[in-house]
Amino acid sequence: MKSKWNLTAFAMMALTIVAHAFGGGPEIWQPVYNSDLPLTVRITMGLVWHGLTVLFIIMAGLSLLAYAKPSLAAGVNMSLMFINLGIGGLALFYGLLQTGGVLLLPQWVLFLPMAYFSFMALIAANRQV
Repeated sequence: MKSKWNLTAFAMMALTIVAHAFGGGPEIWQPVYNSDLPLTVRITMGLVWHGLTVLFIIMAGLSLLAYAKPSLAAGVNMSLMFINLGIGGLALFYGLLQTGGVLLLPQWVLFLPMAYFSFMALIAANRQV
């Protein structure tokens, strides 16, 4: 059975793509890219930034795949849950460790709910087995 949790996870992941692309883009990586730092450092920043965009697009696509193909949902959702939990936890921990607060790196606000929605979709998928 198709799970509403996969559609919810997809919506959050699509929101993340938009937030990443338009809400926090050039002002983060362009100063590094335009700096006097070594070329390897500058292009690595661009690679990481755009690599995350690709990751977010793939995660959104996987959420739709899990919705469309319930037979794949358990494995897809388990993977998405751990990826999002890892990124969200890292943003929360790193922000807290580096700044003493959690607002400088607010990415956890999106990633931890995506981990939750993927977890709920995993539970729904396992009930179907």
